Formats: sequence, structure tokens, C-alpha cells
Amino acid sequence: MKIKQIFLFLTLVVFASSCALKKKAYKNTNNIAVISINSLDQVKNNSSIQARLVSDINLPDTVLTEPGNKVHDHFFKQRSSLVDKVINEEEILNSPEFQEFVSEYNASIDKEFRSVDKLLYMGGEFVAADGYPVMKRGDDEVLSSFNYLPERVDAVLILSNTFQFFEEANVQVMGISSAGFHKQKVQAVITVYLVNREGKKIFFRSFMGQSEGKIGKNAEDNKYSLDELADQALAEAVTELREYLQKKVGG
Repeated sequence: MKIKQIFLFLTLVVFASSCALKKKAYKNTNNIAVISINSLDQVKNNSSIQARLVSDINLPDTVLTEPGNKVHDHFFKQRSSLVDKVINEEEILNSPEFQEFVSEYNASIDKEFRSVDKLLYMGGEFVAADGYPVMKRGDDEVLSSFNYLPERVDAVLILSNTFQFFEEANVQVMGISSAGFHKQKVQAVITVYLVNREGKKIFFRSFMGQSEGKIGKNAEDNKYSLDELADQALAEAVTELREYLQKKVGG
């Protein structure tokens, strides 16, 4: 596996703030094609190896139902200037050219590179919304996708999401963390990557949301299913995205 590929992948784990939003380029972008919407398929505790192991023991089933489609639905449901700039999905997804791109891309995926997902996320892997491939901003094929899209497309968009547990209380006694034992909420982190035909980043930033409900040892703590907690977290994350754009560009 190339060191460059690993580095580009790891940058998705932290908040994308170096580019943020280039306002002028964003305002001049009017026809965006979404080329990938994907999400980690599980909720993981990422605070430490110990926390991951304890969480997995306490919550053996943390796999979500169609998480890629969850991200898709929340993104398009929350109206924003970004959504308004997106070309009709059916035009892109149903075009033979884009379907050819998806087929060729999936056939060329570096399996070793994708195995980094399972290494970093303790068995988790990324799954796409219906009709889309799982793409990351480090993939060389991002710019080549323009060759399979209508000429009027001036930028492509990738949405990638991860889920993790967030603990309300986490203390250490004699160097041993309590992580993994306490009530846990679900966090969603959606990374937005928008790039134009010249390969220049227009918008690259992550937005975090947190569930209202939580999972705990007591019955009153478990009012919601894991999928419902994931939905709550995603709803807040896309709200953060909308409010950010409203503040920066008025929409």
C-alpha cells in the first residue's frame, strides 16, 4: 500500500479544517454532482483500545441498518444552499456513463487500501448509499469522474461519515480508564469534500452531531434503538452543516 494513500485516508479521521469553505468559488459553483455518499457501518468507541474492547463486550451488536442511506436521507432532507446546487440525483445515477464509472471504480479498488478501514475501526467498514460507490477524498479517480458526468457539472461532492460512542463520564483510577462502562451517546461526523474540475478544493470540512438519547445499563437509559440514536446524531450533524453555510454564505 502506498504511504500517500494511507496518509490521505488518515486525514479523514480528523476534522477537515485546513480548507474549510472558499466562499467565492462556492458561490460561483452551480452544478454539483454527488459521486459518493458513504458511512461506517458500525458505532465504535474510538477513545482507546480498552474502551473499544469493553464497548464491544457490553454492546456486541453495533452494526447499523443501511447507514449509507441514512446519511443520504438526512443530507437531502435538511435543505441548504449545498443541496440546492446539487444536480438531480436520478439524472446522474441513472446515466449509463456514471454507472460505467461506478463499475470501473469498484473493479479497481485497492483491497489492501480498503483493509485500513477495518484496522482503524476495529472490524468496521464503509458502505455506500444505494447507487453510489464508496469513495474517499484521497482516491485518484475523484477527478476522473468528470469524464463520466454532464459537461455542465462544475464540481463533485463526496460525503463520508463515521459513527462513534461518546461517554458522559470517563474517569481514571490508578491509570485504568472507565471508558466503555458508562452511559454512551452516539456521535456522527460527516465530512464534506467538494472539488472542482481543476482539482481545487472548494469545501472541505467535518460536522459533528450527537444523539439526544443514550445507551446505558438501566432500562430508562435505553429508550431508543442504536439506529434511532444514529439518526439523531446525523440530524444534528447536517443541521450544523446548514447553519455553517447560513453563517458563511447566507444559505
